[in-house]
Amino acid sequence: MIKINVKDKIVEVSKLLDELDELKPDLVNALSECDLKLSDLYHYVEHNKMDAKACCRMIKELKKVLIERREVKINLAVISSFETQKQKIVNHDNRKIMLNQVCKCYKDEGQDYIYRIYTEEELKELLGV
Repeated sequence: MIKINVKDKIVEVSKLLDELDELKPDLVNALSECDLKLSDLYHYVEHNKMDAKACCRMIKELKKVLIERREVKINLAVISSFETQKQKIVNHDNRKIMLNQVCKCYKDEGQDYIYRIYTEEELKELLGV
């Protein structure tokens, strides 16, 4: 005989879905905070002189915030994808399709960045790399 409490499993699934629903506003706020941090850093660079040591620290901070922002954006993309796919949870056969679509967000984020104005060679020359 199978020993499982179906009611507890349903409650657990319901709580997880509620948690996902509540996560999106937090992620939107985190993205906004990252954008504000970047704005502060950009304005500081624009309006202040910095020596090499300060520039290095600024770049490290910019990178930290940019990585944090990327993680938030990936999670927002996954939640948005899930929201458009979540009706497929009801049907057992559609769950794999839903999971593939949601997980595709992670694969899409791994693609190389395509520069819009600068070429990679120009940036390397600028940085002396």
